[in-house]
Amino acid sequence: MRVLFVVDQYLHSNNGTTITARRFARELMARGHEVRVACQADAPAPGNAALHADPTATGCVRADDGVLVYPQPELRIPVFQGLVDRQGMTLARADRASMARALAWCDVVHFFMPFSLAHTGVLMARQLGVPATAAFHVQPQNLSSSVGLGRSRRFNDMLFRAFDWSLYQHVDHVHCPSNMIAGQLREHGYTNTLHVISNGIEDSFAYRREPKPAELADRVVVTMVGRYSREKRQDVVIRGVAASRHREKIVLVLAGQGPTERELRRLAARLGVDARFGFMPQPRLRGVLAQTDVYVHASDMEAEAMSCMEAFATGLVPIIANSPLSATPQFALDDRSLFAAGDPQDLARHLDWWIEHPRERERMGHAYAREAEGYRIGACVGRFEIMLQRAVANALAPRGTLPPEPSHVSDERPTHVVHMRHWGSFTTPDGYDYLRLGRGATAGYWAFRVVLDIAAWLATRVVLGVRVRGRKNLKAVRGGFVSVSNHVQTLDCGMALRALRGRRTYFVSLEENFTLAWLGGIVRLAGAVPVPRRPRQFVQQVRALTQALARGSVVHVYPEGALLPYADGLRPFATGAFHLAVRAGVPVVPMVIRQTPRRGPGRLLHRRPRLTLTVLPPLWADPALPRAQAVPELADRCWRVMDSALRQGGGGF
Repeated sequence: MRVLFVVDQYLHSNNGTTITARRFARELMARGHEVRVACQADAPAPGNAALHADPTATGCVRADDGVLVYPQPELRIPVFQGLVDRQGMTLARADRASMARALAWCDVVHFFMPFSLAHTGVLMARQLGVPATAAFHVQPQNLSSSVGLGRSRRFNDMLFRAFDWSLYQHVDHVHCPSNMIAGQLREHGYTNTLHVISNGIEDSFAYRREPKPAELADRVVVTMVGRYSREKRQDVVIRGVAASRHREKIVLVLAGQGPTERELRRLAARLGVDARFGFMPQPRLRGVLAQTDVYVHASDMEAEAMSCMEAFATGLVPIIANSPLSATPQFALDDRSLFAAGDPQDLARHLDWWIEHPRERERMGHAYAREAEGYRIGACVGRFEIMLQRAVANALAPRGTLPPEPSHVSDERPTHVVHMRHWGSFTTPDGYDYLRLGRGATAGYWAFRVVLDIAAWLATRVVLGVRVRGRKNLKAVRGGFVSVSNHVQTLDCGMALRALRGRRTYFVSLEENFTLAWLGGIVRLAGAVPVPRRPRQFVQQVRALTQALARGSVVHVYPEGALLPYADGLRPFATGAFHLAVRAGVPVVPMVIRQTPRRGPGRLLHRRPRLTLTVLPPLWADPALPRAQAVPELADRCWRVMDSALRQGGGGF
């Protein structure tokens, strides 16, 4: 997949948005995608032959991480430019010719900030038909606080509307770093599909404790990382340290840069706090965190707070301001890590307690490091990758906003717990023959299907003792349909074949399954259809399966995504199967695989419970809803029907 990032500042990693963009770009490239960036940069020198050899890279420069950059001129704002400079930020405006080349190259474009560059870019993307997504990294309160209006609800509401007008009304899919941000968007009337995906923690931030240098051996190091601005509330940290019983022992490290540095230095000097200031590159920051005793995060407003996540990943106990406009309190494992926002005295009480209980601090440091493992960058980029793929798929549907996804619907990629040997690799080529409708291929399919049906019956009925119930519900379906089931047994595809005998069936399968040792060829002959990673091939697959459904065939999908052997409950559903059903105008036929304890002699032969596959009545999309809303509604309704059937013993069909 060719991914274009549009972000005002990419070349200088001195803010969270830029750091996120660079990390996501690196991870996507490691997954085999191509990434380029449109950002503020100087145009290349004439005669750059190395880049001009690639016509799609005309006018590009190369960033220090190897990413090709389409340079955009700097945007300077009269009156407010000094404030922008003190924040360490650079804004950009679009060079329309350069942006057009970038958009012509990419399969999907992702916007990071809702300013002039993104506004022009997203309008051009719509004109060119390029799928677009966006992230909500900039809280309106971050801007309003810089001009003293951070608590003005009316002004912040105006900024939410301005951001929507500039960027978010033009995209369907929005990356939200936290549930708090998603909640704020819903509160302000945003109707996009909201993907709550953490910005993630790099693997380099792991549990690490180091001895302090000699001059700090008897001191307590307290650290906070963040831009020097009013909403970050470094002033509260300074006052909290000044109120601590251990103030004489504390060395306060405030890592960052920004417009309030001068007044923060004056405040620390006036209160007699030993404070160290300055921006720290990542390697030095990791060393400082390894020698820190307690981490404090006092910000009133945060979309997520990567700096706090990185700190507790190294084994530090955080003390976090419990602010309603900050997502950071979600990371607190108990109330000892939360203090009243804006209250230096409460911060001092928490700080003293943790300083005076080193053993508990060490124990909880390990607990926080374990908590950080759930936010690793690889898993987060995997979910981000799925969002981009959904945007490409949705580009086939009429444009418009999508509602927030129901609670039982999720396109986050699940973790596979069953690992099998593979031979080689497989990537779906352009123009792949998904349906195999030629005479020879069709005759070969049905000949092999006879053998496969016999093998499926022997393996699932004779060996495993699986029963199939409710096939009479298929009589109500005329023509093609999409069948779905929970994925709880390696041979549950054989169970589905028994239920669907006599119907040509296409199983949607991961590309990796086409390289399974000994079984890869059988997977293909059995009618499996690969799920391509590249958007162009993905679009071709959707069209082919739509054609198959129109011809009366069946497409079988496991909406849970991953095989989890003998899982008790129903996991969240991805929406791909339901998008296909709505697009083709066919029903979804749910199937549930239920487990029951074995009785009698069967208990001696089988350690696992008995399985029963039950076919449930077909479900149709709500015709009153537009496609964008009908897909998640159908997915959620199907989940509830299947969950009810599992709980009630198969629904009695």
